[in-house]
Amino acid sequence: MIRVVYIIDEGGICVYSRFYDKRFGDPQLMGGLITALCLFSKEAMGGELQFMRSGDHYVIVMDVEPIKTIIVADDHDEVSAELMEEISLRFVSRYANEIKEGINIGPRGEFDAILDELIPVEKTALHRIEPTQPLDALALVDIPIELKDVALLIVREGSLTASRAASILEIDKENAKNILNRLVKQGFVGVQFDENEPVYFV
Repeated sequence: MIRVVYIIDEGGICVYSRFYDKRFGDPQLMGGLITALCLFSKEAMGGELQFMRSGDHYVIVMDVEPIKTIIVADDHDEVSAELMEEISLRFVSRYANEIKEGINIGPRGEFDAILDELIPVEKTALHRIEPTQPLDALALVDIPIELKDVALLIVREGSLTASRAASILEIDKENAKNILNRLVKQGFVGVQFDENEPVYFV
């Protein structure tokens, strides 16, 4: 499980953080710690710090100038170099000027959406996502036609899995899951992750 993503600048200031597990603390403290450890690794050991273990978690680091991307996860094998690089490059391409000029980037909700594209929610410690808007009659009129049958079903049932939706509507399970995930992204449906199958709810 991925617990948190930090992005720090060359001075060790955390310019972005995304918490999937609220137990993880101060991003500025993490920024300073990782900067110090990276400097120590380079000066004393002659190489870049790539990951370290701390208790039950791994801290994975990738340096793509002018930032370092840090992911805290349960296992270092859960986070590929390709994922780290893609996160880093997307951030640098979007905010390079602000970083270069030392402008405070501040909260970046739009980068949360990019992480949502890159990191499947089932790989994160977000065990429950609450709906952000009601799936009421007005919403049902406005949603795309291909989502309506599943949306009407979840309103009627209150909660269900993709398997149950597929069975009731006689559609492919993967299709049902994709539709439910689209409704989650739009904020109409919540999802509870457990060890078996996600449960979607309104």
